[in-house]
Amino acid sequence: ENRSPRTPSKPNELAVIAAILSSFATITAQATVTPTGFTTPDSSDAFWSSGGDAGTQVQVGNNSGDGSLLIEGGSTLTSARGFIANLTGITASVTITGSGSAWNFATGEFLNIGQEGNGTLLIASGGGLSTEGTSNIGHSTDSIGRVTITGVSSYWNAGSIFLGNSGDGAVVVSNGATITSGGISLGRSSGGTGSLVVTGSGSSVTTDTISNIGFAGSGSLTVANGGSYSTTANKNIIVNRNGTAESGMVNVHVTNNGMVNATGQFQNNDTVNLFASPTLTAGTYTPITASSFTGTEGVYNTWGGEWNGSNEYVANTVSASTGTVSGDLSSQRLSYDSANFIAAFRSDVGTGDFSATSLNISDIAAETVLSAYTVSSTLTESADYIYLSLLVGASVDEYSIYFREDDQQSWSIAAAENVNYDGEYLSFTISQAGDYAATGTIIPEPSTYALILSLGVFGALIRRKRATAR
Repeated sequence: ENRSPRTPSKPNELAVIAAILSSFATITAQATVTPTGFTTPDSSDAFWSSGGDAGTQVQVGNNSGDGSLLIEGGSTLTSARGFIANLTGITASVTITGSGSAWNFATGEFLNIGQEGNGTLLIASGGGLSTEGTSNIGHSTDSIGRVTITGVSSYWNAGSIFLGNSGDGAVVVSNGATITSGGISLGRSSGGTGSLVVTGSGSSVTTDTISNIGFAGSGSLTVANGGSYSTTANKNIIVNRNGTAESGMVNVHVTNNGMVNATGQFQNNDTVNLFASPTLTAGTYTPITASSFTGTEGVYNTWGGEWNGSNEYVANTVSASTGTVSGDLSSQRLSYDSANFIAAFRSDVGTGDFSATSLNISDIAAETVLSAYTVSSTLTESADYIYLSLLVGASVDEYSIYFREDDQQSWSIAAAENVNYDGEYLSFTISQAGDYAATGTIIPEPSTYALILSLGVFGALIRRKRATAR
């Protein structure tokens, strides 16, 4: 199946900033609800400073222009229904950060992120959101909604959530954050696109009704790095509802058992992709669990392993390699340069030659190169036929994947799919041989920022003391 190239997704910088700021809580903690720009009620209204009320509707970014809202320091806001980017052409954002910080909606009310415009929501560092009604992310045609929920104790307790009702809706749940929902539908209406990523140990999404990955539009669910997606109460997970949606896809970057869990049926009417994560030990896994597996014309694609007749994923051993490897490479896993480079092959690639050679490149387009290799292959090239993993190290932000064909000087952003960063390796699928390079920025840990800040404050105090003594 050929899929359109897209730029690799990148970590949300706001989430990184929120994590850093949380380490300075004793210095910066201040309970505030701060509207900026154009909001309803107006930013000067006492509604915001009084904690809100259950009868007032909120718009962040209204018919007058763009707007933003910050809820921090343990403060809470209560309201009736809410809209982020209510009209076409409007850009608006909401950030809820810090333990105890929360936006709570009245009974039966909802929050639409990207009602008609471009709306974003960040929940970080223990912040929370509670909605009982049906919330839409990317509600209307041409609207864009983006949600990032990151950090242990960060949460969204929701009624139903529609991602890509008629627009483009995407949610990332990471680093131990959670969503608990009465129902989730990805690609709700024809033309709508919904994407959900659950990544990182302890990150989870749980719903107590049927989950549709592609209801009428296009839906994709990605679970990676110890995250989980589950239904309760004997409810099904359906990939492409009745086989009539535009598309439905589940991507599992296998790290452990029980990553996608249907207490009812797991019904695959479209596509499930299972990738051997670079550090996955060879063996038999149950990354998808269900009371039964059903579906019509659904396929299970695998890289670095096989989906057996018992609905299990069998990961193959990583073979240390040098030079050219020849033979049937279907479902094999090869490593080069002490596992700095790992290739996992799709189950149907067949017979051919393969090799990987390190490239000595320092930067591309002023971006620091973290790893670069030349991939040579006589295998028949096809969409996503090899899953590459490049060792880039910890705390990488703003990463990109570049590609150039053999003997070419210029690089371009790679048409890489299924991109995943696990804290060590940057992994992605490729559709042709050539040169591949991963670029990015190493972000210091929050403790390092704390040290830098303390040294800066200490230095400032010394300078002040010296100035006073003069």
